[in-house]
Amino acid sequence: MKRIAMGALALVACSIALIGRSLPVPGAQADADARAWNQPVKPFHIIGNIDYVGAKEISSFLIVTPRGDILLDGGYVQTAPQIEQSFCDTLALLETHLSSRAYLFGARPAFADFAVWGQIYNLWTDPTPGALIEGRAPTVLAWVQRTLWPRAAGAFAM
Repeated sequence: MKRIAMGALALVACSIALIGRSLPVPGAQADADARAWNQPVKPFHIIGNIDYVGAKEISSFLIVTPRGDILLDGGYVQTAPQIEQSFCDTLALLETHLSSRAYLFGARPAFADFAVWGQIYNLWTDPTPGALIEGRAPTVLAWVQRTLWPRAAGAFAM
């Protein structure tokens, strides 16, 4: 039942994405009120595996699943840079954190590595975010590759 529900949700998400791409919104940014809707908002957690990653009045939700992420995007073309910037900010944080350790908590993988790794690995296999990872986060890329065949090389950091 859970797989059917996730499949249906994925189908709806794909349909929304395809409809959004094929039908431009006339005058979406034509006036100050419409532009005000598209102002940046810091992403925040909603519940379970759902985060809000949209703008002030234009909703975009990220649903993280073991089978891949689903973006329900109600944004404008103009919102794309904000979403990309949020991803780049996350990469920068990971790049800094992993610069002094092989895994998130030291010299051996933890459950957190696998939870985060699955999402970053899937993004790396997509051409657009993959290019960002390869171009901006070489330490994150090395961690993604290392976590394909994880091994303990020491203790957890305290």
